[in-house]
This record gives sequence, C-alpha cells and structure tokens, in this order.
Amino acid sequence: MLVLPSALSGQSAKGGIFFGANAANWSGDDVLFAEDMAYAMNELFETPDFGFTSESRYGFNAGFMVDYKLAKFISIQPEVSYSQKGAKFSGTGTLEFEGDFYPLEADMVWQLDYVDLMLLLKISLTKSNIKPYIIGGPGIGYLVYSKLNVKVTLDDETDTESSDADMFNKWDYHVNAGCGFDFSGSVRLEFRYYHFFKSATKETESEYNLFNNVKSINLVFCF
Repeated sequence: MLVLPSALSGQSAKGGIFFGANAANWSGDDVLFAEDMAYAMNELFETPDFGFTSESRYGFNAGFMVDYKLAKFISIQPEVSYSQKGAKFSGTGTLEFEGDFYPLEADMVWQLDYVDLMLLLKISLTKSNIKPYIIGGPGIGYLVYSKLNVKVTLDDETDTESSDADMFNKWDYHVNAGCGFDFSGSVRLEFRYYHFFKSATKETESEYNLFNNVKSINLVFCF
C-alpha cells in the first residue's frame, strides 16, 4: 500500500471508501461441530431431541481503496478493510421437567472480526456510463476481535452470556472474486465471494477444521 503510489505515480488513480454487509458462516467440519454441540446440550439439559443448524452471521465491512488504472479497461486495486466474519448456530429442543415439556432454544454466535489487506485486479467490460466489471485477487486478514455470544431461551425466559473465544488463529489467507457496476466513475455497487485457505481454528485448541466463508455486498464511493 505504501510502495504502490510512488511506483505507479505516472498512472491515473482515484481513491475511495466502501462499506457494506457480510453474510458469514463456516465450512469444513461445521456439520460435525454442530452435531457435537447438540450432543453436549442434550447431555447438559437431559433433552432427547436438541439439534443445531448453521445460519449466517450478518455483519458489516468497511474500508478504503485506491484504484490505479494501468490500461483502458484494467486497474489494480489495493484495499484495507475492517470485516466481520464468524458463524452462527441456532438450536431447538424440548426440556422435560416433572412431566411437563418446555421449549428450549439456543443461539451461539462466534464473532470474528478481522482487518483485511487485499490486492485486486479489476477489469471493466464496457465504456458506457454504467460500466460492469469483474474484480478479484488475494488477501490476508488479521483477527482483532473474537467473542462467543450465547443466548438461551427456556419457556420465554432468556439468559445471555459472552466470553472470549481463544481457539482461533490470528491470521487467515483468502482469495475473493466478484462483479460490480460502476456508475459514472463515482459510485459502485459490488458483490464478492471470499474463499479461505487456512482453518480459522488453531490445531492446538480445537479438533475441528473450520474455514471462514463470506459473501458481501458493498457500496463504493470514489473521489
């Protein structure tokens, strides 16, 4: 990010800020992880039918970028952003007490927030006022915040708890690819998918290999 401006000072460039929404979950051992959590809940509350399902954890991302135009339709785009990733598991079951049955619900949200640094290639597809484009490239993320938030509801009574989550690696590596629309060079609407190469969990802290999985939609404002 620091070297590129001087190295490409002869090229046309524009800066920008962006923000948007993430839909994040896990892949890899996520099904096994959900099954083992459900087993633990059945043991803890002596329920016969508790089960977890994986859902998206919705968060935000925001950051800034510099678009360096290398040719008529080709740019490189370094970016830095704050991005909320992680996963959510929602579970339901039935608790029996003295012959009565009570609904039991539990939500477990792993909040993993990263600072991401990316270097992307952007290719514009037309010369019209609304320019569709494709974009993609590698990135690296550093984990700056990790929490486990738990909410348990039993017969309309709710209890919440939050704790540090120490089972996750500090670094992750990914590539992302997507497409967007450039409106007259000042506003962009963009969609991206992120694929991760390194498990989010530490081998020494967890028996599960859980990989971040993120889709995002962003608004970009260029200046």
